[in-house]
Amino acid sequence: MSQPTSDPNGLGPVPTVIIDGTSFVIVSKQLVDILPSLSPSDQTTVINLLATFIKEVETNGSDPIYMRAIGMLEPNEVDTDGNKKLHLLDGCSWQMAQFMRYCEPTRIDEAEPFIQTSLTQYRRFHPSEDAVKDVTPMLYLAASYAKQPGKEAEAERVFKEVEKESWGSWRTNLWARAHMSRMYRRVGKTAEAEEQEEHVARWFTGHQFAISPSDFKTTVGDSTYSGENHILNHPAVRNILDNSVELGTGMSIHFG
Repeated sequence: MSQPTSDPNGLGPVPTVIIDGTSFVIVSKQLVDILPSLSPSDQTTVINLLATFIKEVETNGSDPIYMRAIGMLEPNEVDTDGNKKLHLLDGCSWQMAQFMRYCEPTRIDEAEPFIQTSLTQYRRFHPSEDAVKDVTPMLYLAASYAKQPGKEAEAERVFKEVEKESWGSWRTNLWARAHMSRMYRRVGKTAEAEEQEEHVARWFTGHQFAISPSDFKTTVGDSTYSGENHILNHPAVRNILDNSVELGTGMSIHFG
């Protein structure tokens, strides 16, 4: 990856990175998909670049000259209610949360303030107690709490709020359950950990063609965790993995 630059043809001072000859502004959603393929040092560069931009927006986002320079305001437009700034911070914060999930090693424990920013923005436009929950960010928040010793109660509270509503985001659901399992193991709640592991194993046995073995291992794994991966060692999961041959196309053949 090329070093970050300020692209004269881009959105004013919005920082950019050049990857394989293609320039991306740091807020490009494509970078979420590209990030896992970058080296750890390049991932850190991208994350630091976005963090710097977020601080700039926090500091200068109420200045119409700055907002026009980065393409958030038309020449004669004024952000009288501050919604443009808040919308930009929401998007940047959610981008950061995803970067911290998908980087290697994961830094999801550091993502809490960015996830909270996105959730605050959602609640701002959905103030009713009966509003549909913002499920995916809440799963991210549960995972972030689960990685932070001392915040186990918060992790459990947030996760239980959306546990039964989140299968629409099935990959994130599996990922969050894996984090909850490791958290429960860490604090000695074996029964609760086994419940999450059983959920994930049962899903995988019923949807083994929906996700490749390597993607499944990545989804439920965490290279920063030194303990046993009880999900991968679950008998039903082990049986599938031991009897699968993965093809280069992301597909796999299952035997037995």
